[in-house]
Amino acid sequence: MGTGYTRNDSSNNIADGNVINASDLDGEFDAIVTAFSTSGHSHDGTSAEGGPITKVGPAQQLEISATGLSPSTTNTLDLGSTAKQFKDIHIDGEANLDRVSADAIHVAGAVSVDSTLSVIGAASVGGSLGVSGNASVVGTLSVGGEFTFATANVSGTLGVVGAASVGGTLTVTNDINGSADAHLVGAVSVGGVGTFSNEINVAGGISGASTLDIKGAASVNETLKVIGETNLLDAVSVQGILTTNNKIVGKEDIHTTETISAGSTLFVNAATTLNNNLTVAGKISGSGTLHVQEAASVGTTLGVGGNASVLGTLVASAMDVTSTLEVVGAASVGGTLGITSNASVLGTLVASAVDITSTLEVVGAASVGGTFGVTDNVSVLGTLVASAIDVTSTLEVIGAASVGATLGVTGNVSVTGTLAVTDEFTFATANTTGNLDILKNASVGGTLLSTGGVSDADGKLRAVPESRSITTQIGSAAATDVGNYILLKGTASSTQVLVLPVDTFAQGDIVSIFNSPYGGKTAAAVTTFSAAQMNSCFVAGAETSTALVTLAYNGVASVLFASANGCIITGNVS
Repeated sequence: MGTGYTRNDSSNNIADGNVINASDLDGEFDAIVTAFSTSGHSHDGTSAEGGPITKVGPAQQLEISATGLSPSTTNTLDLGSTAKQFKDIHIDGEANLDRVSADAIHVAGAVSVDSTLSVIGAASVGGSLGVSGNASVVGTLSVGGEFTFATANVSGTLGVVGAASVGGTLTVTNDINGSADAHLVGAVSVGGVGTFSNEINVAGGISGASTLDIKGAASVNETLKVIGETNLLDAVSVQGILTTNNKIVGKEDIHTTETISAGSTLFVNAATTLNNNLTVAGKISGSGTLHVQEAASVGTTLGVGGNASVLGTLVASAMDVTSTLEVVGAASVGGTLGITSNASVLGTLVASAVDITSTLEVVGAASVGGTFGVTDNVSVLGTLVASAIDVTSTLEVIGAASVGATLGVTGNVSVTGTLAVTDEFTFATANTTGNLDILKNASVGGTLLSTGGVSDADGKLRAVPESRSITTQIGSAAATDVGNYILLKGTASSTQVLVLPVDTFAQGDIVSIFNSPYGGKTAAAVTTFSAAQMNSCFVAGAETSTALVTLAYNGVASVLFASANGCIITGNVS
């Protein structure tokens, strides 16, 4: 309590009709000076102290009560200004703010904002941060507890130790770190590294300029797009497009109903199901199963430790599947197609080389630039083209088969079209309804059955082709006549002589001759073989050799060479 003002003229000298001394006035003025000094009256409402002050300001805009300090009219009075600011504000109770704009915020406990939160600097909350409106932080936002808001924009790093629940869009231009669950109704945009040590559920899309690392389950209802790497340690479900310009690493299941695109490598260590296209600029590697509903395109190697199933077109530079490969569309492999189990392609198969340890079934055509190696059965309903084929079991081709090099089959071979082999052909039993064309040796362990005929360079093996016809009086047999017949058709009554030259034929060669009446030749014409150059020439059954043998009119004879200088002649000869 201060010193209030009490009338000093207790004898009432200062009154009408009384003598007023100077001391009377001097004492009264001294009392007034004392009351208004630093130790003067306190306005506490007690005697001589003055009444309490409840309104302050030029227009009494500030009202003071026993429980509060408030403006006379709502939203008309500021606390400080940009030029004159208060220092610290100490509040032991609750701060109810429509909006907060601060250089930096540090809250040891929980924060609840019913509207927008805007922080120019960093924001640190030791407990939960709940914002019913938008949250904007130019610096780093760190939340020790849960984080709930509508839309958040953070230009620095976002670190959330507890769960994060976002009703709208979450935008972070730097890193985002979360050690608990994140539930986002809107989209997520991360400029730096996104790390989630638990589950993340996003109703919108995820887009990021750097790495996305999710150690829990991830569920995205729209597009997931990451410019950097994507590391997924648990199951991932994407309703939209999954795109990363770098590699995707999945330790568990990956499910997307749309397209998945990886700029680098896609690692699949668990089941991966894609309801749309798969595009990978690098390679696919993993120990799990890959299932693609649409087309799959791989820039380098497709390596899957489990099964691979593609309902559309499959394109890869090289393919290595340790289990079953099933392609409903076409399959194109720039390098080697290696599969340790079954392979089924309902469309066209194109590969530089094929190495399959089990069964290969192709409904369309199969084209292999290099070696075609299958340890089990091979079934191709279209055309088969390969540089070399090595099949340890059965080969079945509904269309034509063309092999640039060797065709080796330990089991049966069945080709309904034409089979062309430029090198050796080895098999057990072969069936072809078309032509069998082999430029080199053919080794048959069983039966060679061809409904369309078997031919060599001279023609069909079940027919004796005509090598040439001779109309002159003297002709000579040649090595090109081996396995064929020579047609002799001279003029009427003309004599023809066929010379059998020495050192022209090898042991076992056979040449046939037909003395034809064509050309007007009559029975009076004499046709002979001249073997004068040879050491010995016998008519079959004769004891002595002869140098001149006569061939009957309309007669047929065969010459079997026992050596380069000897032969046996059989047929209509004398």
